[in-house]
Amino acid sequence: MANISLLASLFFLLLIPIAYSESVSVSLDVTGIEIAISQPSNTTYIMTAGDNTTFTFSSTSSSDSTFNITAYLDNIVIYSNTSYPNSSQITFGYFADYGSHNFTVYAKDSTNIKVSSIIFENIRPASMFFAPIIPLIMGAGALLFLVRAVIENPRNPKEFAEYIVGSVVIFSILAGGIIIIMGLI
Repeated sequence: MANISLLASLFFLLLIPIAYSESVSVSLDVTGIEIAISQPSNTTYIMTAGDNTTFTFSSTSSSDSTFNITAYLDNIVIYSNTSYPNSSQITFGYFADYGSHNFTVYAKDSTNIKVSSIIFENIRPASMFFAPIIPLIMGAGALLFLVRAVIENPRNPKEFAEYIVGSVVIFSILAGGIIIIMGLI
């Protein structure tokens, strides 16, 4: 009979509502951090020697008014701010040599981490490729006129001098035209 009363007591205890309760509240930050890279974009830029590349980006955090942000160019830190003001736009110039580059912005607030990155390329203008050979072209042209003058008029010094002066003038004009045209490309 003792076993039955013990079972009845346990059953009765299960029917009594428990006065103690515990609740847990969880809130998720679903918006996180946003990073917007405005400059440079995923493209190719023509630059001249000594030009800086302009970098412009902004970041927004849904949870913090200031947070940590770091910008890298080819894994080298080019901007860092441990108290970056939320939603601020940062613009600065930095020298990025010719070639392909990876620009990465890393943002971390109290609850989120975000990384955004783009690839861009800096190339030389066409005139920079041809500028060193212009004197060679001028010299070769002058030499051709000189050879022509010697072959056609070996005994007339006056005509020989006119050919030389004429060749220098003509090739100077041609070279100047090439330089101007290449500068416009």
